Amino acid sequence: MDLLVWWSQNCTVYPKIAVLARRLLACQATNASSERAFSRSGAIATKTRNRLTPKTLNMLTFLRDNFDLTKKVMAQ
Repeated sequence: MDLLVWWSQNCTVYPKIAVLARRLLACQATNASSERAFSRSGAIATKTRNRLTPKTLNMLTFLRDNFDLTKKVMAQ
């Protein structure tokens, strides 16, 4: 299944989530965003949070990176 095709066909059914999908499925032109993601992950996984599983760290990083966008989309 091609996610881009699916979202283009269903963006009117799920308009708010489609905005997030467009942002998340877009190709990054540089590696700067990945470097920032590693930096943010390092700020989340501190010495006091050393027992976070990789899955939990991934979810927390995702939420941190997309919090502002999610607030804007849900407020519409």
